[in-house]
Amino acid sequence: MGSRLKDKIAIISGAGCISRQSAPWKDAVPFARKLVAEFGDRAVWGTDWPHPNLKEVPDDGDLVDLLGEIAPTEARRKALLVDNPRRLYGFPA
Repeated sequence: MGSRLKDKIAIISGAGCISRQSAPWKDAVPFARKLVAEFGDRAVWGTDWPHPNLKEVPDDGDLVDLLGEIAPTEARRKALLVDNPRRLYGFPA
């Protein structure tokens, strides 16, 4: 990763916005997985709710179901959903 990105946070969301497919947006998974791998301890996940830029509101359950593919290990999912947001946003432990 380039040095210009070392102080940036990647928010992993919007699979329905970047996908060329309909739900469950499997073609967005490789891109999201790459961001999680590259940003590591600076990646956080979100549903992109309330989905203001989509004509059809997605089922947030479909988005949650993608997490196992986006962050394929328990350690990556915990970092993405718990550890990174707590540290980056200053939430108490």
